[in-house]
Amino acid sequence: MAQKVSVIIPNFNGRGLLARNLPQVIKHCKSCEIIVVDDASCDDSVVFIRKNFKGVKLVRLNKNQGFAFAANTGAKIASCNYLLFLNSDVAPRPNFLNPALKHFKNENVFAVALADLSHENGKIVTRGRGGAFFSKGFLNHFAAATDR
Repeated sequence: MAQKVSVIIPNFNGRGLLARNLPQVIKHCKSCEIIVVDDASCDDSVVFIRKNFKGVKLVRLNKNQGFAFAANTGAKIASCNYLLFLNSDVAPRPNFLNPALKHFKNENVFAVALADLSHENGKIVTRGRGGAFFSKGFLNHFAAATDR
């Protein structure tokens, strides 16, 4: 895995999710800069991160601004070449970044999305089947084929 990835995790009252998933992020992103942007949580997320994850950069917003603002705040302070945005409910698997990073060898690639395996009602459901394209400076999202 490249050593140029900043992992940005927006968080709002996600202490339980962070307790479960942040260790997996750290384990499978060993060379990454990990940034949690707390969006004015009312739970003890901030205290929990400070106490248990000293290597994680923590940004605390004083006012709840929403997911996009928190993600953008993390992007502004990131120091690496590549940005990986993760939700606090994501637990990465070993080598999960390798297939995505190889696409950046092409200088025309701006972004890569990863599929998510969600556990729902005793089944594993693949998420992330959408597609996107740029038009007139805007990113346009569409539903892609579901036959994976």
